[in-house]
Amino acid sequence: MKKRNLMLVLTTLLLVLGCIADTQIIIGTQAQASTLGEQPLEQFLCQVPAKTFEWDYLSFIDYQGAQSPLELVAGFDPMNFHYFSNEDLISTMGFSQTDVHQSMSIGIPPNDQAWLKGTFSPAQIETMLNQQGYLQIPSEQKGLPLWGLEGNFSAGQQFNKEKTDSSFIFGGRYGQRWPFAFDDSIIVSSRNENAMRTIAAAEKDTMLSEEPRMQALLQALSPQPVKQLVMIQADKVLTLMKEPLGLMAIAQLEEQENMIVLLGLEYTDLPAAQAAEQRLKQSLPNAMLKTIHKPLSLLIEQRKGRLAAMRIEDGYDGKAWLLIPFQFTKPDEIDPSQYKSPFRLFVNIMNRRDMDWLQ
Repeated sequence: MKKRNLMLVLTTLLLVLGCIADTQIIIGTQAQASTLGEQPLEQFLCQVPAKTFEWDYLSFIDYQGAQSPLELVAGFDPMNFHYFSNEDLISTMGFSQTDVHQSMSIGIPPNDQAWLKGTFSPAQIETMLNQQGYLQIPSEQKGLPLWGLEGNFSAGQQFNKEKTDSSFIFGGRYGQRWPFAFDDSIIVSSRNENAMRTIAAAEKDTMLSEEPRMQALLQALSPQPVKQLVMIQADKVLTLMKEPLGLMAIAQLEEQENMIVLLGLEYTDLPAAQAAEQRLKQSLPNAMLKTIHKPLSLLIEQRKGRLAAMRIEDGYDGKAWLLIPFQFTKPDEIDPSQYKSPFRLFVNIMNRRDMDWLQ
C-alpha cells in the first residue's frame, strides 16, 4: 500500500508539471511536460476547472490514428458524427475536422460541456461567429473571450426550427447556438453560464487533473495511452450492487500489437474490491447478456479478444479500483463494413444497462 501511495504522489507531481507546461505552451513559451503529463487525456484535464465537474459523466476520445467512423464512440457526439464526413466544417464552425485532435463531453444535459482540443485559427472562428450573429459577451475577467448569440448566454438556447443545422456542432441540430470560448488550442461550449464563466476566467482554481480522485483513476489507467474513456456513476448503469460502488470507467488503451478495453469499478474500500475480484474470477467466464441472450465470452472471441488478469489499484480516500482488462489483437487495417469495435461493444452494453453480470 505504501508503494501505491508513493505512486499517487508521483502522479500528482507529474500532472501538475504537465499542466504548467501546457499553460506555458498556450501563452507562447516553450516548455516540455513530463511523459505522463504529455498524454492527451491528462493534458485535456489540465484545462478543466475542477469545480465545473460534478463527477457524473465524462467521455473522452483521441482522434489521432483513427481509420473509421466505427472506431469513434466516446467524446463529443456531434464532432464524432462529422469527423469522417466529406462536408468540411470550416464554413459553419471556422475550423476543419482535421484541426481537432481530441474531444471531450462532460456532465449531463442541459449542463453538459463540449470540449475540443487541437490547432485552431481564432481569426477564422471570429469570422464565422460574426456571420452567425454572435457577439462577444462583456466580462470583467481577463481570460478566454466568451461569445454568445446577440452577445448573451440565453439568446442561442431557444429552439429555432429555421436555424436547424447539424454542421453547427454546438446546438445546431436543435436549432440552437450555444455560447462558447476559444483560443488557438481549446474550444469549449456549454449552456451552463456559471461553468462557462469559470472556464473562461484568467485565474483558475484547482484543475480536474489535480483532483485526487481523478489522479487515482489516471494512475490506475497508466502507463498505456488512453484513446477513449467513458466514466459514469455506477448506480446509473447497474441495477444490482452487492458491494457499494462509486464510479465506473470503460477505457480503450493502446499497446504496440494489442488493444486493451479496461473496465474499472471504484469500490468503497479494499476488502469490497477484493471480494468482488474473487467472485468475478468465478462468474465472468459464464457471464450472459440478458438483452441479447448471448454469452459475453462469445462476443469477445468474435473480436479476437480474451479476458486478462484482473488487478486492484488504490483509489481516493480509502477507495479501491478493481480493473478488469480484456485484450484484443489490433487489425492491420480496419474494414468499415466489417469492423466490430471492442470498445463500442462494452459501451453499448453499458448503455443498455445490461451489466448485472458484474454483480
